[in-house]
Parts: sequence; C-alpha cells; structure tokens
Amino acid sequence: MAKEKKKPGPKPIPIDYDAVAFFCRSQITDSGLARKLNISPQVLSNRLKRDPKLREAREGGAWDGRNIVSDAMFRKMLDRYMTVCKDCQKIRFSFERIYDKCPYCEQSRPIDPKTGLDEYGNDHTNVKHKFVPGDTNIMIHWSKKHLDMSDRVIHEGNEEKPLVFQTLADYALARAAARKQKDAEAKGKDSEKDAAVTNSKA
Repeated sequence: MAKEKKKPGPKPIPIDYDAVAFFCRSQITDSGLARKLNISPQVLSNRLKRDPKLREAREGGAWDGRNIVSDAMFRKMLDRYMTVCKDCQKIRFSFERIYDKCPYCEQSRPIDPKTGLDEYGNDHTNVKHKFVPGDTNIMIHWSKKHLDMSDRVIHEGNEEKPLVFQTLADYALARAAARKQKDAEAKGKDSEKDAAVTNSKA
C-alpha cells in the first residue's frame, strides 16, 4: 500500500539569530522582539518552543546586555586614571595609576635599547594624564544590588531633637559632606596657627 504524500506546509520564516541577540541586549519583551523581526508574537512563541538556537540567541543577548551595563556601572563608580597618547591617540584606563609611557605604543613599536627610541624616533612618553573621580551614587546603587547593602532606614531623635528619617544613600552623602567640612575647618585652624607663629617671629 502506497503511503500518502504529506502536503508541504509553509516554509519557516528565516530569522537572523545575531539580530535576535543584538535586540535582546536591551531587555526587550517577546512582543517587542516579534515586532522587530516582523513576525507575530504567536509565530515567535512557536519558534522558541522548537528552536533551541533561537532560545540561546534570546537568552544570551539578554545576558550580554546586563553584563555590559554592569561593567559600565562598575567602571564609572570607581576613580579612574586616564593616560592619553598624543601619538597613537589611544586612551588607557586604570583604576590604580597613570602610565609614564603609552602601553599601546610600547607593545606595537618596541624601543631600541641603544637609542631609547622606536622606529619613528619616539620614546612613547608623549602622553597626557587625566583623573576622573568615581560616581558615589552609582557605587551606592551597585552596592545595594551586588553586596546586599539594602536601603535601610536610619532614624534618631529625642525630646530636644525632632525625629529624622534618612535612607542609607542620604546618610552616606551627609556623612561625606560633614567629613569634608571638618577637614576644611582643620586646615583653616592650621593656617591660623602658622600665621600666628610667623607674626610672633617677625
């Protein structure tokens, strides 16, 4: 008995997995992703169920997006030292120090130990430096997220002082401002002492 030939169904819509991964970096919803791919949400849902490569592209792209943002936040919350090379125009970021020489030129154009210069007559010291302070607000947010420093409420008060509520972020900023003012006052007193000693000697 001859087998009945199955009628050919519709061809699956081609999907660019790289595009899916790229779109999902922004944490887009499935409905938003379907619209980006010019397909219906139902078609996307069905394809996700039977296409492991599509699921991997969606989940991998979402993870990549979160990692990119997390890395950017981590870099921005810390003090950064920038070494800018005036020859190759590249910038080297560091969290610990500045560089007297351009690390990129040092690697790509070795210096002749006899002359102390590379093939173009440069010693790789044509650099400028810049210090970029870290962002305290981002550090507080990052600490809450990754170090389990929850936004606890701190309160104090007595009969003479009204009750004050502060978040952890407000408390940290207020403490930093008070410390800065205290240091400024201490420097002012030292300057007054030095002036008094100078006048007495005169």
